[in-house]
Amino acid sequence: MNEYPQERFHGLTASEVREAAKATDEPVLYPIKENKRIKKYWEDIDEKKGLFNSKCY
Repeated sequence: MNEYPQERFHGLTASEVREAAKATDEPVLYPIKENKRIKKYWEDIDEKKGLFNSKCY
């Protein structure tokens, strides 16, 4: 965590980002990129829930 810079942190390590955030009142936001595989997984789950509920009634 303290050694490997991450692309979403613009080349900073997690500890460098944490220290910068503690030193300011307005910390920089580093959003997490959307993972399409996880999104599709949850869409499939929601679809299956819909099919299950429609068969029960």
